[in-house]
Amino acid sequence: WKTRFVLSNTNWLRHLLVGPLLLAVLVTWAVASPPGASHDDNFHLASSFCGIGYRENICEPGSTEGIRKIPEGIAQIADCYWPTRAPIPGSCVIESDYGRKTNMVDSVMTNKNGLYPPLFYAANSLFVSSHFQFSIYAMRAFNCLIFVILFMLAFLVLENKTRRYYLISILLCSLPLGFYLIASNNPSSWGIAGVSTYWIFFYHFWILQKWKRWLSLFGAVIAFAVAVGSRADAAFYIMLSTVLVTFVLFKVLTTKQRLSLFLAGLFAGLLAVKLAFGTNQGAVITDGFQNLQVPRVGIDVLLYNILHIPEVVFGPFGYGRHGSLGW
Repeated sequence: WKTRFVLSNTNWLRHLLVGPLLLAVLVTWAVASPPGASHDDNFHLASSFCGIGYRENICEPGSTEGIRKIPEGIAQIADCYWPTRAPIPGSCVIESDYGRKTNMVDSVMTNKNGLYPPLFYAANSLFVSSHFQFSIYAMRAFNCLIFVILFMLAFLVLENKTRRYYLISILLCSLPLGFYLIASNNPSSWGIAGVSTYWIFFYHFWILQKWKRWLSLFGAVIAFAVAVGSRADAAFYIMLSTVLVTFVLFKVLTTKQRLSLFLAGLFAGLLAVKLAFGTNQGAVITDGFQNLQVPRVGIDVLLYNILHIPEVVFGPFGYGRHGSLGW
């Protein structure tokens, strides 16, 4: 009995250490990546600075409609990392001295027109101060914490025998690009956190009992909000996850449970779709990143996607058109 008790405590201690160690890895990654180095950082950082409205010397009304004033250093923060330009020396970020360029300049690179859902930028904006570098790293650390909290909630919900498989799958799918995005100022950080955990919570809510069931419900609500509050395509994936979980569970539940599952899945799916198409980014789901004047022919889109699968799979490792960013 004593041996079993010691082994049980050892397992719990090992499980509890997963969260802090994962957070340490992500925060280290966040600090190691220079401000501005993440994809579209000039847009996402400016949007976070203006995430909760106008504040003196942080985000102010622009000279014309549709324009906002942000610190010059933030407006120019990505200049050292454009992949299409000639090779730029590593000293560029030091010479740019973005932290001292505090004069306010006009910028159209903000989320004023609702390209992305506002929740991510509003939450990150709470960490913005006059100390730009600290603000950027504080936002990144907060995004890392969001991921770790959802990950650990999923870890608690899962059975012992499935936890290792979940951990392995997250690591395989997140290295290297996933961790890079999770520990960044990009809304994809929340998108990855929400989508990768929502389906676990939604699935286990219907098959577990007692406290784990209510923990699953809590986790599903948080993961849903995090995902749909970050990116329109993340909301679409939430809808897709809801449909798949409903399909998988439909045969194993009782008639009463099936009705509840169907209604809950329908509500969550429709809400996710509404939120996905509630932003300008939602058009990407149907129209893609192209001129909307050009018609999209089904067979052409299918063949294009099939031919570019290798780029999607190996892009994070430097292959393809966006390999220089690992995108």
